Amino acid sequence: MFTGLFLGLMFTINFFLSLSHIGILGFISLITTVLVIYYTYREVIKFRNNDCDGCMTYGKSLIYIILSFFFGALISSAVKFFYVAFINKEYLDLLLQETYKVLDAMKFGISEENYDQLEKMMTPFGFAIQSIWANLLLGLLLGVIMSFFVRKEKSIFE
Repeated sequence: MFTGLFLGLMFTINFFLSLSHIGILGFISLITTVLVIYYTYREVIKFRNNDCDGCMTYGKSLIYIILSFFFGALISSAVKFFYVAFINKEYLDLLLQETYKVLDAMKFGISEENYDQLEKMMTPFGFAIQSIWANLLLGLLLGVIMSFFVRKEKSIFE
Protein backbone atom coordinates (compact mmCIF):
# COMPACT_ATOMS: atom_id res chain seq x y z
CA MET A 1 0.00 0.00 0.00
CA PHE A 2 2.95 2.32 0.59
CA THR A 3 3.97 1.82 -3.02
CA GLY A 4 0.44 2.76 -4.06
CA LEU A 5 0.59 5.86 -1.89
CA PHE A 6 3.77 7.04 -3.56
CA LEU A 7 2.39 6.19 -7.02
CA GLY A 8 -0.73 8.19 -6.19
CA LEU A 9 1.46 11.15 -5.32
CA MET A 10 3.36 10.77 -8.59
CA PHE A 11 0.12 10.45 -10.61
CA THR A 12 -1.16 13.60 -8.92
CA ILE A 13 2.02 15.52 -9.66
CA ASN A 14 1.84 14.34 -13.26
CA PHE A 15 -1.76 15.57 -13.50
CA PHE A 16 -0.89 19.02 -12.20
CA LEU A 17 2.10 19.24 -14.53
CA SER A 18 -0.14 18.36 -17.48
CA LEU A 19 -2.56 21.21 -16.66
CA SER A 20 -0.09 23.77 -17.91
CA HIS A 21 0.75 24.10 -21.58
CA ILE A 22 4.33 25.12 -20.82
CA GLY A 23 6.83 22.98 -22.72
CA ILE A 24 9.29 22.41 -19.86
CA LEU A 25 6.49 21.19 -17.60
CA GLY A 26 5.46 18.72 -20.29
CA PHE A 27 9.02 17.43 -20.33
CA ILE A 28 9.00 17.14 -16.53
CA SER A 29 5.71 15.24 -16.84
CA LEU A 30 7.44 12.80 -19.18
CA ILE A 31 10.26 12.40 -16.68
CA THR A 32 7.67 11.73 -13.98
CA THR A 33 6.23 8.94 -16.11
CA VAL A 34 9.67 7.37 -16.47
CA LEU A 35 10.14 7.71 -12.70
CA VAL A 36 6.85 5.86 -12.13
CA ILE A 37 8.16 2.95 -14.20
CA TYR A 38 11.54 2.95 -12.45
CA TYR A 39 9.97 3.26 -8.99
CA THR A 40 7.56 0.41 -9.70
CA TYR A 41 10.40 -1.82 -10.87
CA ARG A 42 12.50 -1.00 -7.83
CA GLU A 43 9.64 -1.64 -5.42
CA VAL A 44 8.69 -4.97 -7.01
CA ILE A 45 12.31 -6.12 -6.78
CA LYS A 46 12.43 -4.97 -3.15
CA PHE A 47 9.19 -6.82 -2.39
CA ARG A 48 10.50 -9.95 -4.10
CA ASN A 49 13.79 -9.94 -2.22
CA ASN A 50 12.56 -8.86 1.21
CA ASP A 51 9.06 -10.30 1.55
CA CYS A 52 9.09 -13.27 -0.82
CA ASP A 53 12.49 -14.75 0.08
CA GLY A 54 13.98 -13.82 -3.28
CA CYS A 55 11.41 -15.77 -5.32
CA MET A 56 8.33 -14.44 -7.05
CA THR A 57 6.03 -15.92 -9.63
CA TYR A 58 4.81 -14.03 -12.66
CA GLY A 59 1.27 -13.89 -11.27
CA LYS A 60 2.30 -12.57 -7.88
CA SER A 61 4.37 -9.86 -9.52
CA LEU A 62 1.50 -8.92 -11.81
CA ILE A 63 -0.97 -8.71 -8.91
CA TYR A 64 1.49 -6.60 -6.88
CA ILE A 65 1.87 -4.10 -9.72
CA ILE A 66 -1.86 -3.92 -10.46
CA LEU A 67 -2.74 -3.40 -6.79
CA SER A 68 -0.07 -0.73 -6.43
CA PHE A 69 -1.48 1.12 -9.42
CA PHE A 70 -5.02 0.65 -8.07
CA PHE A 71 -4.19 2.25 -4.73
CA GLY A 72 -2.30 5.01 -6.52
CA ALA A 73 -5.23 5.56 -8.85
CA LEU A 74 -7.64 5.89 -5.93
CA ILE A 75 -5.52 8.59 -4.34
CA SER A 76 -4.94 10.42 -7.59
CA SER A 77 -8.59 10.28 -8.64
CA ALA A 78 -9.70 11.70 -5.29
CA VAL A 79 -7.40 14.68 -5.84
CA LYS A 80 -8.61 15.06 -9.43
CA PHE A 81 -12.24 14.89 -8.30
CA PHE A 82 -11.63 17.60 -5.71
CA TYR A 83 -9.81 19.73 -8.28
CA VAL A 84 -12.49 19.57 -11.00
CA ALA A 85 -15.43 19.74 -8.59
CA PHE A 86 -14.30 22.58 -6.33
CA ILE A 87 -11.12 24.33 -7.49
CA ASN A 88 -11.37 24.60 -11.29
CA LYS A 89 -14.97 23.94 -12.26
CA GLU A 90 -14.34 25.08 -15.84
CA TYR A 91 -11.63 22.47 -16.47
CA LEU A 92 -14.00 19.75 -17.69
CA ASP A 93 -15.85 22.17 -19.97
CA LEU A 94 -12.57 23.24 -21.54
CA LEU A 95 -11.49 19.61 -21.87
CA LEU A 96 -14.79 18.77 -23.56
CA GLN A 97 -14.38 21.67 -26.00
CA GLU A 98 -10.85 20.49 -26.84
CA THR A 99 -12.19 16.98 -27.40
CA TYR A 100 -14.84 18.35 -29.78
CA LYS A 101 -12.16 20.25 -31.71
CA VAL A 102 -10.01 17.14 -32.07
CA LEU A 103 -12.96 15.03 -33.19
CA ASP A 104 -13.99 17.65 -35.74
CA ALA A 105 -10.42 17.99 -37.03
CA MET A 106 -10.18 14.23 -37.48
CA LYS A 107 -13.47 14.32 -39.42
CA PHE A 108 -15.11 11.56 -37.42
CA GLY A 109 -18.77 11.11 -38.10
CA ILE A 110 -19.90 11.67 -34.51
CA SER A 111 -23.63 11.68 -33.95
CA GLU A 112 -25.48 13.96 -31.58
CA GLU A 113 -25.99 11.00 -29.24
CA ASN A 114 -22.23 10.52 -28.98
CA TYR A 115 -21.79 14.19 -28.13
CA ASP A 116 -24.43 13.81 -25.43
CA GLN A 117 -22.61 10.76 -24.03
CA LEU A 118 -19.35 12.71 -23.93
CA GLU A 119 -21.07 15.49 -22.00
CA LYS A 120 -22.47 12.98 -19.50
CA MET A 121 -19.01 11.48 -18.98
CA MET A 122 -17.43 14.87 -18.29
CA THR A 123 -18.69 15.17 -14.74
CA PRO A 124 -16.31 15.27 -11.78
CA PHE A 125 -17.31 11.75 -10.75
CA GLY A 126 -17.06 10.41 -14.31
CA PHE A 127 -13.67 12.05 -14.74
CA ALA A 128 -12.41 10.45 -11.52
CA ILE A 129 -13.67 7.01 -12.57
CA GLN A 130 -12.04 7.38 -15.99
CA SER A 131 -8.81 8.28 -14.23
CA ILE A 132 -8.96 5.10 -12.15
CA TRP A 133 -9.56 2.95 -15.24
CA ALA A 134 -6.77 4.66 -17.17
CA ASN A 135 -4.26 4.11 -14.37
CA LEU A 136 -5.37 0.51 -13.95
CA LEU A 137 -4.93 -0.11 -17.66
CA LEU A 138 -1.44 1.39 -17.52
CA GLY A 139 -0.66 -0.74 -14.48
CA LEU A 140 -1.88 -3.84 -16.28
CA LEU A 141 0.23 -3.12 -19.36
CA LEU A 142 3.29 -2.33 -17.28
CA GLY A 143 2.68 -5.38 -15.10
CA VAL A 144 2.37 -7.76 -18.05
CA ILE A 145 5.74 -6.61 -19.36
CA MET A 146 7.60 -5.99 -16.12
CA SER A 147 6.55 -9.24 -14.47
CA PHE A 148 8.61 -11.17 -17.02
CA PHE A 149 11.72 -9.39 -15.81
CA VAL A 150 11.16 -9.50 -12.05
CA ARG A 151 9.87 -13.05 -11.68
CA LYS A 152 12.29 -15.45 -10.12
CA GLU A 153 11.45 -19.07 -9.55
CA LYS A 154 12.91 -21.20 -6.78
CA SER A 155 15.85 -23.31 -7.73
CA ILE A 156 15.22 -27.05 -7.84
CA PHE A 157 17.88 -27.42 -5.16
CA GLU A 158 16.04 -25.27 -2.60
